[in-house]
Amino acid sequence: MYFIGLNNNNNMTYDINNHIKGDTFNGFDLEIIIDGEPLDLTDAIIKMQLRRNANASVALEFCTADSSIEIINAAEGKCRIMPRVVDIPAGVYLYDIEVTTGVTVRTVLTGKFSIVPDITH
Repeated sequence: MYFIGLNNNNNMTYDINNHIKGDTFNGFDLEIIIDGEPLDLTDAIIKMQLRRNANASVALEFCTADSSIEIINAAEGKCRIMPRVVDIPAGVYLYDIEVTTGVTVRTVLTGKFSIVPDITH
């Protein structure tokens, strides 16, 4: 998957459907564009969290701090949500991706992430 982010500071929405519990999530690349220009990700902090609802505890997090999100080309606004096993309870989760550059915080992508039960154990 490959996404192009913000235009006019409006985030994009994408629903990630039917990932099987316990399987490896393939991840995806993200290019963040603001008003036609790549967002410089030099020293950026990027997080992606999954929650059952906005007030629920974090079920799963990807972030630059633990290299589960990697900046692959800072000048071009490109980062990668890295592959990993997703073994959280089945259900529909809300997620967003938040980018902090300096003192500016932007939510660039939001949506739902559906986890379905694993049949073969």
